[in-house]
Amino acid sequence: MKVCVFLLLLVVYGSCTKNLTMSYFRDLSKGAAAPFVNECMCQSHLNPQILDDFSKYGKIPHDPCWKCFLKCLGIKLEVLNSTGHVHVQKWADRFEHLDLSLAEKCSDFDVPDLCQKAYLMFNCVHDEYSKQYPA
Repeated sequence: MKVCVFLLLLVVYGSCTKNLTMSYFRDLSKGAAAPFVNECMCQSHLNPQILDDFSKYGKIPHDPCWKCFLKCLGIKLEVLNSTGHVHVQKWADRFEHLDLSLAEKCSDFDVPDLCQKAYLMFNCVHDEYSKQYPA
């Protein structure tokens, strides 16, 4: 009987824990960004292959269109405003995997180019998570 209870607890525990990988985080982020992806792709002239490569393989390019795509998403999600102010709490709220302390750390870039700022913020979060979770 004790063995059965133990096995049942293991099964329940295993089903409640998520397999945290970078791919999992990319999939989570798609949900929040989904309503704005097409608009931001058009606005930034992003090559769809770049987004596809990021989604599938986690490749982050240094492409200016990618950077402006991230800026557009930040503005649409009301995380970033046109003056460069970052709404840290809103950023953490929009992405369930992003804790407030990491959002605060990764919003601290004094860069006048908003595309570059959005890129640096994104890379900061990505770099922190890639240290903890497998690809």
